Amino acid sequence: MNRSHTPQIKLAFIKNIRNRHFKKIFLKNWLTVFLSIVLPLTACVLFVHYNNQRTLLKEIDASAQRSTLNVTSTLETLFQEACDTLEREVLDQNVSAFFSAKPSRPPSYSFITLVNQLRTRVNADYHDSLYYSLDCYSASCNFLVSTTFQGQFYQWVSDNSLTNTFFQYRSTHPDALLFAVRREALDADVITIYRSQPFPSYQDSFVSISIDPAKLVHYIVDAPNTKSSSFLLIDPEGLVVFDSSQTLTAAEFEIQEDAHSFTLELGDQPMRVFWTSLGLFDWKCAQVIPLDEYQDGIHRLQNLALWVILLAVLLSTVISYGVTTRLFHPIEAILNVVENPYSYQDTNEGDDELKYILLQILELFQKNITLENETLKRIVTLRRLRANALQKQMSPHFLNNILNIINWTAIEETGNEDSLTSQQLILLSDIIRTMKEQTGNLTTVTAEIEYTKKFMELECLRFGPYIHCSYDIAGSILQAPIPAISLQTLVENAITHGLQPKNAVGSINLKIAPNEMGGLFISVEDDGVGMEQDKIDQIFSELGQEFVSAQEHIGLINLFQRFRLIYGDDCAFQIENILGGGLRVTINTPLVSPEIFP
Repeated sequence: MNRSHTPQIKLAFIKNIRNRHFKKIFLKNWLTVFLSIVLPLTACVLFVHYNNQRTLLKEIDASAQRSTLNVTSTLETLFQEACDTLEREVLDQNVSAFFSAKPSRPPSYSFITLVNQLRTRVNADYHDSLYYSLDCYSASCNFLVSTTFQGQFYQWVSDNSLTNTFFQYRSTHPDALLFAVRREALDADVITIYRSQPFPSYQDSFVSISIDPAKLVHYIVDAPNTKSSSFLLIDPEGLVVFDSSQTLTAAEFEIQEDAHSFTLELGDQPMRVFWTSLGLFDWKCAQVIPLDEYQDGIHRLQNLALWVILLAVLLSTVISYGVTTRLFHPIEAILNVVENPYSYQDTNEGDDELKYILLQILELFQKNITLENETLKRIVTLRRLRANALQKQMSPHFLNNILNIINWTAIEETGNEDSLTSQQLILLSDIIRTMKEQTGNLTTVTAEIEYTKKFMELECLRFGPYIHCSYDIAGSILQAPIPAISLQTLVENAITHGLQPKNAVGSINLKIAPNEMGGLFISVEDDGVGMEQDKIDQIFSELGQEFVSAQEHIGLINLFQRFRLIYGDDCAFQIENILGGGLRVTINTPLVSPEIFP
């Protein structure tokens, strides 16, 4: 790869990682790859791991079962041979005579002859490859004939464990004639098998064979190894009487009777145990197998599974990034065109299909812009036409009111030039001139206030000086645009429907200020007779109609419709009766772009 491309690749990688659209697509692709590759692979690895554990344990148990049964058979043969030897010994006439012999000092010739014959018999049955000693003890004369101590009185023997062990066991098992126990001899721990006669007079006399465990090991295993499996002989009390590894002798070992194979911890080391009954002395033969190698194998398999899963995750990440990069290029191009269509530049790079899609998007975008502009123009034109139509509808209504005023004045006045009629005509001409000067639907607040004041002068000439109008105009909105003949309509409505029923006596308060929306707050209050609520509801119900039939409040309804056409649906109107008498009409206009003004 060219080294000059390396910084570009790094910059592209950083740009992709920071892009939120790229991250979303990458996450979706990664989840897809993860669910389709990593999860099945993880399930397979876990299944193999679980199956391998069970298989290894089964193989260990099967091997332990074969070897334990073989060792058990060998031990049963060896111990049965020793028991048969003791059986022959105890039934021998010389042994019986020895058991019944009486002590004498010095020993008689016949007793010495009996002892020599018994020594010959004992030595003949002794096996040096297995036995530690073969002994015959007479309780009546307290004499011992042994392959180890020859023949002598027992008090002269240096090792008293032979008889002590016998009498200790018989104290708890008085009816036992044949039994085997572990005892601590003079220079070794041995397994001693005792055999006594059933006659009461001979019960304290016995013959015994002591088996050397070190010699017994060679019959069981070829080479003792404490790190590999070992074989145990366990008595009914749970005491280990034999251990081929010579590490658990005389220790207590608990056998789980409900299962022939189980796992336990010995010295913080896991062990697999398989056991079977020996068939003699109610002993059990067990094989103890360390699970170090088994656990090492499991750990190796677990590490392998972990590396496989990590590699799969890494591979899925790389694949997802590559797929996302390939997919994101056209998406990024489309997003850039949608967000900023004017920034698109046609180049020769890339595929033709992507270029075609981008050009189609640009064409649709341009059509939408054109259509949007045309729609906006039509809306503006429609609003202007409707506002002009409403204004023209109001002008005859206003002129009709003026003519009525002049008519009533002409009846009451004479032909004097300073009469009220003359003054009214002058004001009327000013008002008409002002109307002609307004070329659009909007005027300034200042011009609209002047127009309204002229109208008020005309109304005062008609009804007299008992109508008063106050103006509260904020200085910041004097040049703000406002629909023409809007304030005059509100003031006229207050006089006609509020003060005129009270003999044209009262006051009007006109207030204009900026509101929170950036538009105008317009309020006209009077202290007249107010308005019934059903009429107020009727006004608002007819406000949304396209055309309104002639009625007494047509001027107010048309005014509201003009405001809504100019300012839109956000323009709010309110008509409410004032406590103590009178009516308040308020209009709140929003802030509207100057382009919408006619």
